[in-house]
Amino acid sequence: MLLLILTRLLKGINMKGNSKRLIQLILNMSLALLLLATACKQALKQEPLVRQETLQSEMTCPYCQYRKMETMPTDVCLLKYTCAQCKKDLFPKDSDCCVFCSYGSVKCPSKQ
Repeated sequence: MLLLILTRLLKGINMKGNSKRLIQLILNMSLALLLLATACKQALKQEPLVRQETLQSEMTCPYCQYRKMETMPTDVCLLKYTCAQCKKDLFPKDSDCCVFCSYGSVKCPSKQ
């Protein structure tokens, strides 16, 4: 709104060419900065700056295929998990740090 008022005032003032062009350039730059600030504000509303870890993982037993949603700990790697259905103990595979990395639908927080 302010830019519109300034533009109308500019048309009514009798200035020489260079001064008028300079003020028009300043108004155009101000408008560009305003549009950029608006776009940045909208982008910040849509996407959080901090990535959130997923703490829920669906564990799948390799023996009976039973699936259960579990909450992963954030302070330790879980090295043993007992299947709720067949009662077998699951341990991490050689290349994984914990049972969630081996049998879960989501890697543990330290690998996310």
